[in-house]
Amino acid sequence: MNDRQRDMLNRLLDGFEGKLTSSKWATIEKCSPHTALRDIQGLVDQGILTKDQGAEEAQATPSSRLDGLTRDPLHATGDPQRIQRF
Repeated sequence: MNDRQRDMLNRLLDGFEGKLTSSKWATIEKCSPHTALRDIQGLVDQGILTKDQGAEEAQATPSSRLDGLTRDPLHATGDPQRIQRF
């Protein structure tokens, strides 16, 4: 799992509002749309996110694997290693 994926998972655990799309991912993580799509697909492949079918743009929601997890306290420090469970 890369730093962008860790950061976005922490955002999801913090209560990210709305749908997570590849364009939102790219904007937040300051990466290309193609990189955002690969990041999302990697988490879908691992079963961490679930891809929403039928959307015009890649959209994903947290899978049940995130249920019961809470934000890691190191999130506030900006430590990219804050999610170690995946």
